[in-house]
Amino acid sequence: MAAPEKPGGSDTHQQLYSLAREGYLAGGGFFSSIMSGFLLGLGLDWWLGTEPWFVVGGIVAGSISGFYMMHGWAVQEERRRGR
Repeated sequence: MAAPEKPGGSDTHQQLYSLAREGYLAGGGFFSSIMSGFLLGLGLDWWLGTEPWFVVGGIVAGSISGFYMMHGWAVQEERRRGR
């Protein structure tokens, strides 16, 4: 007879859930950085009539910000795991 499962699931399932959650949060942060830059650039271009320069600059700035956030998250994870 098999042992009953824990109410929260097995440890492996909890670890997989935790890793997936962290990945979705990091990816969502990266995507939102790019979209924020795009939308700010779009608004500035509409307001100032300089299409498409602020959109391009916003996407570049959002990408840089997103990569910086992802790098910080990766460094934090390595420290947390003791590597």
